[in-house]
Amino acid sequence: MIFSEKGWAMPSVLMVILVISLLGTALWYYSMTDVKHVIVQEKAMQAHYLARSGAELVADYAVNNFESLIARDDYPWISGPYNLEGNAEKHFSVRIDKQAQRLVIQSTGEVDGVTQTLTLEIDSSNNRYWSR
Repeated sequence: MIFSEKGWAMPSVLMVILVISLLGTALWYYSMTDVKHVIVQEKAMQAHYLARSGAELVADYAVNNFESLIARDDYPWISGPYNLEGNAEKHFSVRIDKQAQRLVIQSTGEVDGVTQTLTLEIDSSNNRYWSR
């Protein structure tokens, strides 16, 4: 034998431990990144539904009072922010514009810095058209 096999057990074990540690660290990093992504997606979904609720709230009023609202000339109207349950981290605000014979309602929901904006258009037939 050209070289002695004595003393190779300890370095081999240390190399295996190093490789397993590196794989464990990489797995932990990817898991934490995925958790952060899920948290942001959850906040985005909450912000979306806050924005939708704000748009629906204003749209219900606008549909019932369309003729008087379309006759006005003092647009845009900007409201809010309205806090959800007194929590300043969860709120929505609404902007109403008039374009020809349509009312355009733009509602923005925000949850912990994550925002979502929805636009709702109402015309004289009281049909609602969602857009993003």
